[in-house]
Amino acid sequence: MSKEDNYWEGISLPKKDKRILYFIFGIPVLCLIIFIIIGLLDKTSLAESFLSSESKIYFKGKVASEYRQKDNHNVKVAVLNDGYEYQIMAEWEKLIDVGDSISKKKDSLYIHVVKPDGKRLKLDYVEAVKKWRN
Repeated sequence: MSKEDNYWEGISLPKKDKRILYFIFGIPVLCLIIFIIIGLLDKTSLAESFLSSESKIYFKGKVASEYRQKDNHNVKVAVLNDGYEYQIMAEWEKLIDVGDSISKKKDSLYIHVVKPDGKRLKLDYVEAVKKWRN
């Protein structure tokens, strides 16, 4: 055996140091196990979670400009005249343009769009999410 093979054989750590090492390496493993258990117990689907978070959002304004977020799957974003940035769902990208007035009430799952010519659209999150389940 070489000197390198015997390096760890004679080393013993004090109890305090062992406890610190167990704590340092044990906490991440414990957190991972808890995360996995919570994931298995949580029966909320991605669609339900998305609808719940979207229902809490509210805004109202005129689309002043649009751009694409290159670092976020090239999502189209409508910038309202008050500076609010609304990430447009892919299904609705062709329906919302610069100059449109858009609004959404809190606890609602509808986006109301009014075109400059007066035409009105009502975009439904529930209908858009139904396509995710297929």
